[in-house]
Amino acid sequence: MLPLVAYLEEPLKQGRPLPVRTNPRLSKVVFPKIQSCKDLQNNLPVDHGVDMDGTFGSTVGELQPMYPLREKYASICPVDADPFLPWLHDIFPSRDGKYLEFVAHNKRRCRTSPAFAEDLRNLEPQVAIMQSVSVRRTGFSSNGSFQYQLSSLTDADDDGRETRFICQFRSIYNEDQEILGETLSIFPYNYEHANFQKKNSKPMLTRPKDHDDVRGAHNEQIWNSVLHFRCPIPEQLQSIVAQGSSVINDIPSIYVDLVPIRTPARETREGYNPNVESLFDPIMEWGKNHLLPPVEKSGRWSNIPLCRPPELLTETQRNIGTTKKYFLIGCVWASAAFSTRGDASSVDDSISQRLLEWLVYHLYIARFDHVYIYDNSQAHSQNVTLESILDLFPKDRVTRIPWKHRVCNNNRPMHMNSGERSSQYAAETSCRLRYGPSTDWIAQLDVDEYLIPVGNWTNIRSWLKNLILSEETERATHILSFFQTRAVPNYEFMEPYVDDKECKHFAGSATCLTKRRNVTFLQAYDCERTPLPKPEWAWRAKKQIYRPDYVLNHFVHYSTVTSRLRDYPQEISPPFIQRHPFERRVDELTEGFMLHTKTTYPIDTKGWDQYCRSTLDEKKKDCPIGFSHLQDEKGSVKTDEALTKEGFARNCYKHHRIQHDLISKLEELLKQYDCE
Repeated sequence: MLPLVAYLEEPLKQGRPLPVRTNPRLSKVVFPKIQSCKDLQNNLPVDHGVDMDGTFGSTVGELQPMYPLREKYASICPVDADPFLPWLHDIFPSRDGKYLEFVAHNKRRCRTSPAFAEDLRNLEPQVAIMQSVSVRRTGFSSNGSFQYQLSSLTDADDDGRETRFICQFRSIYNEDQEILGETLSIFPYNYEHANFQKKNSKPMLTRPKDHDDVRGAHNEQIWNSVLHFRCPIPEQLQSIVAQGSSVINDIPSIYVDLVPIRTPARETREGYNPNVESLFDPIMEWGKNHLLPPVEKSGRWSNIPLCRPPELLTETQRNIGTTKKYFLIGCVWASAAFSTRGDASSVDDSISQRLLEWLVYHLYIARFDHVYIYDNSQAHSQNVTLESILDLFPKDRVTRIPWKHRVCNNNRPMHMNSGERSSQYAAETSCRLRYGPSTDWIAQLDVDEYLIPVGNWTNIRSWLKNLILSEETERATHILSFFQTRAVPNYEFMEPYVDDKECKHFAGSATCLTKRRNVTFLQAYDCERTPLPKPEWAWRAKKQIYRPDYVLNHFVHYSTVTSRLRDYPQEISPPFIQRHPFERRVDELTEGFMLHTKTTYPIDTKGWDQYCRSTLDEKKKDCPIGFSHLQDEKGSVKTDEALTKEGFARNCYKHHRIQHDLISKLEELLKQYDCE
């Protein structure tokens, strides 16, 4: 077994043309805990645990600059010490054994306030490695590795026109670690071109103009958050990798060295790629004969284990290409407890109960085929996971992926150092790449989000099945968007809450409320401030069901890059929506809608008794809980009673399908899990 190693290279020397790195100074950092394939993604050196926040800082509020700590931090995560190394969150081979997939995050997005000027400057290579370079092979080095030279697009090797990493495959069974093959990395699409085609986008690399320019690093360009690339696996190794026979008892027999090709980040918006006329001159920037140092003398990730594919195909599937195991799956990033965004964040410890209810609903009522849970619990505590809940479900319906990577910045979006939920974004990408090839459709959801069928449909699966068999226009639809509004807890299903802090007794009654424990979240939060259809502004927080073979970059609410970028490279792409018919809104009156049951914490209900009596529309929004409008047997709203008997203003709407069908089904299914 070989431990994972990071060889840190000294900073790149600047100049035009770029100075050749003849014998760069390297330092070695060993990660002895990473020697096998067991939970590799969970053990990668991504960040420090909460027990070390006193030394390296928290991930919310006033974050600590990492540049002064970069050398000390290298033994935990080496990226700040050598920012050309990708900030790896997951590594796995494709199911056919042809590629080794890498999921990384752009660490420069974690600290974007001008107060972190040194971090932003130091981490500019994190942008560079998202931009392709062109290289050609000029011969062999002494150990059998290729020798590479930076070149123009026209002079580059066919597989070297748009690359960024050298991938060297080695065997453990030879003392000399014989090189089994060497390939050049591939991007799923050209990141610079995707950014260029976004209307009104800025260059991939910008800098704050001054100390007041809090948006200078443009966090709004979310499509530049996650880096996905792949290393082609040498042809002679593909079969044993696909079969999983190169790994025995979690011990790999093949390792990979990943070598970033080091050039400065381009600062022009058009970048350098075959689809756009560019001002970038490779001869002027890199010189005519810029040879790269050999692998063994380059900064790199070394001894990366080549593990088994996430799901092994049978021999028949490999031979005839039958790879779609499922029709609809769900991907969820969740934790047994977590802190909400912002300085005054609340700790939500209801997730286990929520997850149980959510899984029962989406597996047995919405009829998802399988759900993959990225368990982020150990980012907050080493002593708790979601296993006890997930073990209640069959292994062929629910899969747990340990995922302890922390969110690098949990501030709110409008904070001067706006948030970046790196762990969530990388988990979402990982799920799409790991399990997307085995399904027709993916739904990326949170455990407080329910997809509700309406009209003639009794479950989401049957609606979706029928949809793809219907009109010709629907066959071109690859993304289905559910607009989202936040529901409020219904007063009918709440009870007084008292603590020794903010929620105390006042004048003989409790000042705060909480959901009753014997009521499902689906029932308690079936109370929306607006009736269906949802308002147009609700597109901002939409969630989607999409085809994973069409969507190349999905970011929580949006499909930001699709295969149309490759098929129609000159087509302008809107920032956060794809054109009709490729993306369309789900009809909330005849197809389905989303109920967002985000927790309203007791402290947030303080003063409800005062705020919930006004019938003025502009005042109703100040009421933190819901008093539902009355409905007749068909679900039509009765508008003649604006107040409850107690004098509270009716401010929310129930859904007939939930009240008269889904709640009873869910409660019956939950009985087998000994739920209250």
